[in-house]
Amino acid sequence: MTEKSNDSASEEMVTGNACKQDPVSFTDRASFDPEQAKEIDDNPPDDESDPSLDDLITNAQWVIFQKQQELTALADLSAAEVNIAKRSIIVTGIATLAAFVFACFCWLIANIGIALTLHHFDVHNGVTALIVFLINLGLAAGAFLIAKQSYAYITLMPAIHTFLRGIGVENKPQKDE
Repeated sequence: MTEKSNDSASEEMVTGNACKQDPVSFTDRASFDPEQAKEIDDNPPDDESDPSLDDLITNAQWVIFQKQQELTALADLSAAEVNIAKRSIIVTGIATLAAFVFACFCWLIANIGIALTLHHFDVHNGVTALIVFLINLGLAAGAFLIAKQSYAYITLMPAIHTFLRGIGVENKPQKDE
C-alpha cells in the first residue's frame, strides 16, 4: 500500500480534493477508501496549531473561485431575463405587423359587406356610415386593450431586479406620501 504523507492529508482537508484517489463520478468526488481514512486518522499532523499561510491562501482562492461561479450564474440568469424581454419585443412586433395586414383586408371586406347589406335594406347612407364607424371604433378599442396588455411584458426590469438581488442590493419601491 502506498504511504500517504501528512501534506497530502492536510491538502485534502483544506481543498476537499483527494490527491491520489480515483474519481467515481463526473463530479470529481473521490471514492472512499476506509484503509486510507484509517491511515490518516492513525497519523495525525505534527503541527496542530493554526493553519499555515499556504492553507489560508488556498482557502482564499477557493472563496474567490466560488464568488466567481456565483457571479457567472447571476450573469447567466440576467442574460436569460434579457432574452425573454428581447423575444417579447420581436414576437409583439411580428404579431402586430401580421395583425395589421390581416386586419386591413378583413376591415375592407367587412366594411364593404356591411355597407352593401345596409344599402340593400334601404338604410340611409349617413346611418350606414355611422353603423360602420361604431363597429370599427369597437374593434379598435379591443385591439388597443390587447396591445396594452402585451406591452406590459416588454420590460427589462425583471433582469435589473434579478441582478440587484444577486449583488445584494434590495430594491424596494418607494411609497409616495
